[in-house]
Amino acid sequence: MARVRPEVIVAIKATVNTVSPGIPQEAYAVENASLYSLFSEDLVELAHKQLAAGVQTREGERDLEGLIDRM
Repeated sequence: MARVRPEVIVAIKATVNTVSPGIPQEAYAVENASLYSLFSEDLVELAHKQLAAGVQTREGERDLEGLIDRM
């Protein structure tokens, strides 16, 4: 994306915004209530360990399965 001309990005964003309906605020409230109730302390701890191990880095993404297996 860094090499795409700015006017192309503007055109793509305008197209997506035109054809994609907006998400009502109520949908976010339902999503948050549903998902946040699932975040137990052990799950949050695991997520922190994975982030510290680099799961969201370029290298981590390229070897995600191996990285998680080594944990």
